[in-house]
Amino acid sequence: PANQLFVMNEEGQRISQVTHTKVSPLSVGLEPLQISENGNRLLTEYAGEDQSYAVAVSLVTGSEKSLSPGNSETGFQATALSADGKSVLGTVGLGFGGNPHPKVVTVPWNGGKQKVLVKGAYQPSWGS
Repeated sequence: PANQLFVMNEEGQRISQVTHTKVSPLSVGLEPLQISENGNRLLTEYAGEDQSYAVAVSLVTGSEKSLSPGNSETGFQATALSADGKSVLGTVGLGFGGNPHPKVVTVPWNGGKQKVLVKGAYQPSWGS
């Protein structure tokens, strides 16, 4: 079954479905990672057998945008949102078969060019 994401108010009421993700037989769908401070953005990871890549979800419209070009297994794997919710921190080049050249990068929330922060590294965090 596909993981679909839902939201509710603080009292546990007014439950509504946010995502309607199409999922292949060997995938589980979206897994939530972090919500933005203003509650409008949800950073998720699309996961399944031999695949994992970042997906930006708008909690206002329910739209989903892959942050990983080609949605490949060596694509962008997210770890965290920046404090202002405009950048996503993560790793590229890991894959499931091993890769000797991973990089820690940031990607704009709306997608776009990756900014390399550290070559030969993975599992980043903003600190704290």
